[in-house]
Amino acid sequence: NPSMSGSQLATNVGLPNVVGGYRYQGANPNNYVSFNGEAYRIIGVFNGQMKIIYWGSFSQEGYCYLKIKWNEQDASRPNAWFNSTVAKELNKGYWNTISPTYKTMVENHKVWRLGGPEHMAGPLRAKMYEYENSEKVYGDNGIFSRNNVGLMYPSDYAYATNGGNVCDSLGLSVWNTGNAKTQCVNTNWLLNRTYAQWTITATNDSKWYVFFVGTSGYIQDQAVDVNGLWVRPVMYLKSNVVITGGNGTASNPYTLGM
Repeated sequence: NPSMSGSQLATNVGLPNVVGGYRYQGANPNNYVSFNGEAYRIIGVFNGQMKIIYWGSFSQEGYCYLKIKWNEQDASRPNAWFNSTVAKELNKGYWNTISPTYKTMVENHKVWRLGGPEHMAGPLRAKMYEYENSEKVYGDNGIFSRNNVGLMYPSDYAYATNGGNVCDSLGLSVWNTGNAKTQCVNTNWLLNRTYAQWTITATNDSKWYVFFVGTSGYIQDQAVDVNGLWVRPVMYLKSNVVITGGNGTASNPYTLGM
């Protein structure tokens, strides 16, 4: 089984090229990968880099699928990613659970774009992607941050479905209704029906809110200091990381090497 780069994987699997990268779509694609001895899944391939998301079990222990308030520490810039409880937990606590072999596979100090829409906005998914990559942030929150570990973008969820036109034409805040529910939510592998999940994207007109994916499949914003939501660590792997084996199924995940 010859090794495959991220770009070769995208070609071999026939991943569609959608807004900024080659993305896995559908209810349950074969995108499982073993990283640090744990289950992850590949969101897609972006500029030759595989982007992976933690897929282990939910737990209050450790740093994976941690239930957490976005920010419990800084009242002056509550939804600023770089200063958030979440970013610190992921890039200190969680990062330190990764073995040196796997740490070297991660793109260090990756640029994470921090633009976002307004509070209560439920934009179309193409517009959401535009906001994420814009310079629209609240105050001096920063338009990007350099981190080893981040979270999914709202657009990662929004483009993980292989649903039809309704997914382009209906705002993300009402995806849990009507045809969108069948076409965009039930066909989306990034949805978790039990746990609401934080994204990395905050509101640009208020310092109090961050967007999350609800358990019924919509994306809305939530105050940073109320109920803790769950986080799944996300990382970009260096472009010279290759798949060395496996077939991407849950029982035979891809294995990685350099």
